[in-house]
Formats: sequence, structure tokens, C-alpha cells
Amino acid sequence: MLRVAAFSGKGRGVEAIRPIVGGTLMERAPGLRLPGDQRHLIDRTALFPYYFADPSTFAVQETYDCLLAFGCLTCCNHADDPNAAVSWKEDGIGLWAELHALRDIAAAEEVTLRYTNIAEYRAADLII
Repeated sequence: MLRVAAFSGKGRGVEAIRPIVGGTLMERAPGLRLPGDQRHLIDRTALFPYYFADPSTFAVQETYDCLLAFGCLTCCNHADDPNAAVSWKEDGIGLWAELHALRDIAAAEEVTLRYTNIAEYRAADLII
């Protein structure tokens, strides 16, 4: 359904290899929670551009947890009007990052997310 591809002027990104219907779960990638009290250490590493701020802990504590996903969704590029969003689920196995299509995505279209400061997240960025 997805592949990592080169995009002119952007480097690598994620592309749909077939048409995808809005609402489709495109990827369910294993995740890892890193404790917020260690965020200052993580921010100085190569992981900084790739982690997600945990919306559930951001609202209640200054030292919000960092969430890492281990899938191609980490290669999605930014768009102000994205066609995908990530939600987080925990189950008996662990943490999962789920990449959902917000609208129909054409074959060969780039799959994008909205990068932002967590304080500027919109409801559409957090909830599918």
C-alpha cells in the first residue's frame, strides 16, 4: 500500500502505491514511549526530528513523553493540509502508531502529515 520514495526538493517521503480510500488504516507500526523527564537528552540526538509528542501527557505535565514509531510513517513529509494522521494505541503487546488516510489518496500521491508544535495541534491531527 505504501513505499518510501524520493521526492524532488524534499528527499525521501512516503507514497501510495495504489489508490487508498479515506479512513483506511495504512500502517500499524510498533512504537516506543520514552519518558518525558529524559526528553532534554533525546532532543540532543538524531531522534529529535522523528519523535512525536505524546498528546495525553502533554496536557498534564511539562515533561511530556516522546513517542517513537518504527515504520515507514516516520518518513512522511509535512503538509499544511495533510492527507494522513497518526493516532496512538496501546494493547497487551505494547504501543502502536496507526497511520490513517484523512481523505482519498491517489496512487503515486505523497502521504503527508502536519508537523507542528504540539500546542498548535488541531483535533484532526490527534483523533481519527
